[in-house]
This record gives sequence, C-alpha cells and structure tokens, in this order.
Amino acid sequence: MQGNVDNFDSYFFKYWYMFAHMYFGDVNTHDFEVFPHIFLNYETMMRDPMFYMFYKKIASVYFQFFNYVKPYIHEELLFPGVTIKDVKVSELITYFDLVDFDVTNLLSDKMTFVDGQFVWDKTLLARQMRLNHKPFDFEYTVESDKSQKVAVRAFLGPKYDEFGRVISLSKNRANFIEIDSFIYNLTSGVNVLKRTSREFFWTIEDRTTYTEMYKYVMLALDGNYDFPLYISEPHCGFPDRLILPRGWYKGMPMQFFFYVSPFTASYEPYSTYDYTYSCGIGSGVRYIDEMPFGYPFDREIDEYEFFVPNMYFKDVKIYHKDSFEKYYEQKYEKFGNFDYKLYHEL
Repeated sequence: MQGNVDNFDSYFFKYWYMFAHMYFGDVNTHDFEVFPHIFLNYETMMRDPMFYMFYKKIASVYFQFFNYVKPYIHEELLFPGVTIKDVKVSELITYFDLVDFDVTNLLSDKMTFVDGQFVWDKTLLARQMRLNHKPFDFEYTVESDKSQKVAVRAFLGPKYDEFGRVISLSKNRANFIEIDSFIYNLTSGVNVLKRTSREFFWTIEDRTTYTEMYKYVMLALDGNYDFPLYISEPHCGFPDRLILPRGWYKGMPMQFFFYVSPFTASYEPYSTYDYTYSCGIGSGVRYIDEMPFGYPFDREIDEYEFFVPNMYFKDVKIYHKDSFEKYYEQKYEKFGNFDYKLYHEL
C-alpha cells in the first residue's frame, strides 16, 4: 500500500493512494490546469476530516491483518529482573503562539544589483497562530538485577471515550501513539533516566527557512559568519509542537504508557539510515531494534496476559493556557492598522 521498493508490485501500489487523492480532488492524470483542492497538497490535506476517515480505512487494513496474529503471552512481554518503579511526568501545558514563517519563495522577483553584486534583499513573512506546548520531561525510575542494554518506549493515549467512560485496553490499543523510543544501558540496581520532550526520537523542530539560509551564506562569503560544514536537518518527521493534543483549561485526562524491553537487534541502530534524505520507509535500518512498529500494541491484547512489571501506566492531565487573554481587554489605539509592536510591549 505504501509502494516502496520492498513491495512485490511497486507500480500498482505506488499509484493506489495517489489515485485515491486525485479521486477526492476531482482531477485526473491528464489535467494540466486544476482547481485548488485541499486533498491535492500534503500541506493542506490534514485540515480536512475526510483525510482522517480515508487513512483510518488504510490503518484498519493493518489492524485487520493482525487480527490473525495471536496476542502476546505473558512470557513474551515479561522482562525478568527489570521493573519500572515510577515515572514522573512534568506539567503538560499547551498554548497558541504567534509564529512568523517564511513565504519568500512566493515572490516572483529578481535580485537587486548593489555595490557591484547581486543580492536578495526581500523577505515575505506570514504570521499565524499555531498550537504549541511547553517543554516537558519524563523521569524514569527503573530497577534492574544486572547491567544490560534495553529499549525504552513511551506512548500517549486517551483515557476516556466521548461519553466519559474508561476505554478498555483491548479497544484502546489502536489509539496509543508512540511518541518516543530510545536505547539505554541499565546498571545493576536502581536507575534514574531523564528524557526531555526535545529529545524525542519521532519529532523534529521547525526547519531553517530559505531567508535564514541565504543570510548565513552571504555573511559567510563576506567573512562575517563561520558557516558550519554540517547543518543537515531531518528530511521528515512529526512536528514537536504537535506532540501533545490541545488541552483543556481544567485539564484533559490522558495516559502515558512506558515499556522497557530487552535490546535484541542483531545490527547497530541507524547503521544504514540517514535522516537527511530518507524518511526510513522501506529498506534500511531506522528503528532502534527489530521489534514491530507499535510494539507491544501491534497485536490484539489479552488483558489477562498483558500486564508485566516492566511496563507502567501513568494518568496525566493536559492543561491549556490562553496566551492571548492579556490582549482581550487591551485598548488598541491603532485600530485599523496592524501594529507588530503590540505583542512585544505587553
């Protein structure tokens, strides 16, 4: 369905989801001029609820396949000698902030000739409110009976359904999203592991804009900036600012799931994977070990067999702070003229 090089029929499956998007956008392969449609651009399609309905159907095929795979038994999930004693989670707060993002590439203009050289002296910025969250961290307390290498996974999932009822784990497993995974060397005794949200494996920060890159290059050419030789950024990833859903003022109940398993990979992690040009789909070693993606939620759950000492559930609440509340009663003297200084002077 992905259409990567490992597929037995890459031609058919490569075009399967592309034609699906074209169908929803009411276009065909011979159209050179089309009306703009939200489903024809990756940057906009996630705004449409239809996008999630469509891809939920694709995900259902994945889960339907695993309905034929037997659930993990207690012995397969148990990590003898390892126990998660506690996981402390710092305060979880979401908010909206004002972000100026670079849309200079929309300018169809020529460079300016100044002092004997061509320079680009134009920048176009668009200001938008975006959901963000304050940095948070986990503090694991893990007890081990010996020194060993382990893989640690963290998931975020809902606690209640739309009617305020607790969702059973067997039905809720598909709602848990893996937000972090990493390798750690445990020592014998009690181990304290600290992990911040900025270190999460699956997330990336905002990319360096074109204008910033141009400025760095020109300053370096003039000898006023030491341009780093290696400034590669991830080719793709999930935005760090969206790792938490928008909270409630009174606190939205959610739950974290933490799991420690033995590191059993027969290769060195990331040995054939370079995030600067690949998303890791298809061939290549991207993941931290050889366990399936979503493990241990990849199979149906038998709640009589599932719970082991090396996993830990943590109930949390995500709060939302109204970062624009201070502007509501502010008297705007320059009404009718947008003043960029307003947000910096308050």
